[in-house]
Amino acid sequence: APVVDDPERLPPARGETLQEGKERALPALLRVVDRHPGEAIAIVAHGGINKILLLSLLDAPLAGYWRVAQSNGAVNLIEFPRPGERLALGPHVLVVNDTSFLKTPSVDPAVVGQE
Repeated sequence: APVVDDPERLPPARGETLQEGKERALPALLRVVDRHPGEAIAIVAHGGINKILLLSLLDAPLAGYWRVAQSNGAVNLIEFPRPGERLALGPHVLVVNDTSFLKTPSVDPAVVGQE
């Protein structure tokens, strides 16, 4: 298979492999979550790191990297267990790649409410 079809083998251009990205980003995310138990937090990252984090939280293989969409400015919503609470199978990925807030509502009366 061409390397582009196997993202785990895609050679980084002065960057890191997907596995190296996971080893750096996932512990950082979990540290922030641990420091803010039960709070709403925002993590801002590049689409590539977002994809790695989503795949990791879903226990999905990094080979699925190209199957996850991350548009510019997209929002992903993840629910982590609160202290003493146990969510089935860990964090819940609730929303992926939401960009609906970026769309300007129409002022055309024929379209309002149909967007």
